[in-house]
Amino acid sequence: MGSTLGLQMASTLSRSKQAVLLIADHLDRILAAGEDLTALKFQQHGTAGDIESISLGAFVHDCRELELAAMAAVIRAREHAKTLARAKTSFAPLAQLFVGGTAPLCDVVTTITDHEDCAFDGEDPLEFLRSRGLIDSEAGCLMTVDIIPVTEEFLLAGCIHLGTLMDMSATFLNALDVHFSLFPQVADVATIQPAPIMSPEAVRPRL
Repeated sequence: MGSTLGLQMASTLSRSKQAVLLIADHLDRILAAGEDLTALKFQQHGTAGDIESISLGAFVHDCRELELAAMAAVIRAREHAKTLARAKTSFAPLAQLFVGGTAPLCDVVTTITDHEDCAFDGEDPLEFLRSRGLIDSEAGCLMTVDIIPVTEEFLLAGCIHLGTLMDMSATFLNALDVHFSLFPQVADVATIQPAPIMSPEAVRPRL
């Protein structure tokens, strides 16, 4: 009986460790997609030689691709976070918080990937910009808009701010790192003491 219980506990801990590593990987993907999103910008009146000037269609396409990448990472992170939430560890509450906080994204996944629905609004650049909070919800054109930057106020899938998701992911990742030492600490270059310089006499071989 005791050995069986021990094996079950060991198996549970093993699954938890695997879940932690997978969660960390997906959280990192979320943060990377978020950083790439906030680097995007649409410039309405760019010059031909302006490398930052891209078409509206290309801008929306890039936003959507990174948005979907972030959402895919969220869905996978949630799956493994549920495993961690069920385990009797000190991180169960934090895992539950992440699962609950990202639940709205799962509710709209079907809509986002529904081609029939996208045919009506998802592929419309203006509708995409409005639903993501990039322009006013009642804007009918971009005549008065010069630059549209993607900020942390970007509404991922139209339901959760990008900044909120990134903060939640970073907090979860940092907590996992502190507890499980996921990332080896590299000594600061400034703290590394240089090796003593030996005199020529000290290194010259004796005859």
